[in-house]
Amino acid sequence: MKSTKNSDSIDNISVEKEPSKYSKYGNYMIDEKLELFFPKTTVLILRSNDGKFLYKRTNSENEIIQKIIATNSKSFEIQVVPLLPLHLPSYKTDYLFLRFSDQIFISKNCSTEIHLPFPVEIGIFTTIDSIDLIDFFTCESFHSHFGLYGPPEEGKLCKYAKIPVQYNKDEPFVYAQMKVKVLNELERGISLGRIVLPATDLDLYYNDKSAIVDNLKLILKNRGGLEIAEIAPDRVMSSKGWAKSPRDIEKTNFTFAMEKGFD
Repeated sequence: MKSTKNSDSIDNISVEKEPSKYSKYGNYMIDEKLELFFPKTTVLILRSNDGKFLYKRTNSENEIIQKIIATNSKSFEIQVVPLLPLHLPSYKTDYLFLRFSDQIFISKNCSTEIHLPFPVEIGIFTTIDSIDLIDFFTCESFHSHFGLYGPPEEGKLCKYAKIPVQYNKDEPFVYAQMKVKVLNELERGISLGRIVLPATDLDLYYNDKSAIVDNLKLILKNRGGLEIAEIAPDRVMSSKGWAKSPRDIEKTNFTFAMEKGFD
């Protein structure tokens, strides 16, 4: 995708747009001007008179981020991708606590698949000199919170988000789709109302305005008299037209199980 020439001021920026006007994930080459629209957020990049690029991000709460970007290249290329929801308000944990709006009941010795919305942030990378993250933001500020899994004295700090129990394709740039394969090996039915997981185990993928994340396997079992939920990534098979997001947080391979209840 390529920008068009325009001499408008960087102060002239609008936030509100209809969903049909939203931009897409992917690569953009900027010659003079590029304006990108996302839910509650607009990004404007302009070439200045001295050859540098001026970057401005504005959201619906009138928060403004501005940067000057220097590059040796006459053109400036960026890549817009979904990011793991761990950056805002700051990167303090690799774990994500997803609280469901409604619980899901799973009968004993039953297996099922559920499709959940996985919160994402948006990252903007440079791609010409090297692949570097120059900015990141969220289109839903409610997801920029921390939560504690477990008791205060020994709990695990997590990013926290309350999510609906069904994925809605009409909310691009807020969620990716995640498929969770659940196997209940317990001799009783359970109500599942949350998932806690190491998000840095996962990769994100994008196509047009859509995003998906690696699947999860969640096995409910009894281990030494303690009911646990073993959680592990189940990689998404590569599909034509889908690209993997670059990462700025190191990939992990944690072994993790929920041990403090599931509702």
